[in-house]
Amino acid sequence: MTITKITLLNEISIQEQKALVLLADGTIFYGKSVGIEGTSTGEICFNTGMTGYQEIFTDPSYFGQFMVTTNAHIGNYGVNDN
Repeated sequence: MTITKITLLNEISIQEQKALVLLADGTIFYGKSVGIEGTSTGEICFNTGMTGYQEIFTDPSYFGQFMVTTNAHIGNYGVNDN
């Protein structure tokens, strides 16, 4: 895999790697990954909520699920410091 190094304005470096999602029916989606490297399995779930995404991504009841948010403005209102 080719690794591209991206330097952000505040001088933080991120390693961007190629990634893929392989579905049970054999469909493959290619994309980019930023974060932990490895292989995971789980159920893909969609959430259409406009708020509360921090709670969704930290709620232990979603363990084993890949959460996909469908609202384009996720993150635009900031994050909770707590």
